[in-house]
Amino acid sequence: MQNITAIGNAICDIIFQIEEKTLMQFDLPKGGMVLCDKQKCSSILEYLKNKNIPFSVSSGGSAANTISFLSQYGVNSTFIGNVSNGYYGKKYITELQNEKIRFINTHKESHEETAKSIILVTPDGERTMCTYLGCASEISLEKREEEVIKNQSILYVEGYLWDRAVTKRTISSLINTTRDKDGQVALSLSDSFCVERHLTEFRKLANEQVDLLFGNEHEILALYDIDSLSESNLMVLQANLEVSSLKNLIITRAEKGAIIITKNKIDFIDSKKKNALDCTGAGDSFAAGFLYGYINKFSNYDSALIANNIAGKVIEHIGARPKINLPKTISDIEDLNEINASKVS
Repeated sequence: MQNITAIGNAICDIIFQIEEKTLMQFDLPKGGMVLCDKQKCSSILEYLKNKNIPFSVSSGGSAANTISFLSQYGVNSTFIGNVSNGYYGKKYITELQNEKIRFINTHKESHEETAKSIILVTPDGERTMCTYLGCASEISLEKREEEVIKNQSILYVEGYLWDRAVTKRTISSLINTTRDKDGQVALSLSDSFCVERHLTEFRKLANEQVDLLFGNEHEILALYDIDSLSESNLMVLQANLEVSSLKNLIITRAEKGAIIITKNKIDFIDSKKKNALDCTGAGDSFAAGFLYGYINKFSNYDSALIANNIAGKVIEHIGARPKINLPKTISDIEDLNEINASKVS
């Protein structure tokens, strides 16, 4: 059986559906993600609770969302993260256990409390996030813990983790161990601002140690310093693969679908318009669908069709991990004929 390990920020998602005017109270950029301290996180929560706005709490974090869907596919799944022993940490651990995900919790007593992301969903489905990272980004593994995961087929790494030096060292060690054992490394770029903060390191990783690179259009433009995904720029990206470790460059484009670039081919995948209620987790579920197809030797095009289908279903629900029917082959995709009719070859 294929084994996939993901490492990322272990965050409890606290999701509120609010009106536009409520969002304006918090001085947050709509559709963005900002980091906040414990005090601001607490004040926003207190304000919303005092307004009696309903909310839900669930385990989240980008890489954890991806590994959750992979586990639902029956993939042997492990997640490495850091949560404390309080209410939110215990809830996080319980939910991962219920999803049959092996969780390696690296928490130390000196660390802060469990991370929380307040997710404010407006009527148009756009989500604005205010995230208190707490202990989430402090990840350091003991030698015995590294031994447990040394024979992974794929190590999936969340780009957000590059903000902490100790965690970067942990990831570097895991990448080396994975590649030494002939495993593959997948990197999610996470956020265009994250790419800009760590541009030199991400470029080096993509060129030398990453096999699959996931990013949305904005993240890819930032990484490669290009102004659009024009035909000529796509050819430049493809040429870059000739001199790098990358086997697959996976670009998600929301309602415009996706582009998958390899050394020999560029696939364009259309997307059917969906009624978006909440875009939280769309990219995470896309990555899961693509990785599922990839480890099962599907073509990149078919893997991306499955990935697009999952992401499209996810955004029709509130929350990053709704219970949906996961397509196991392309014949399970309900609107396949409509998608194929607009295929660009």
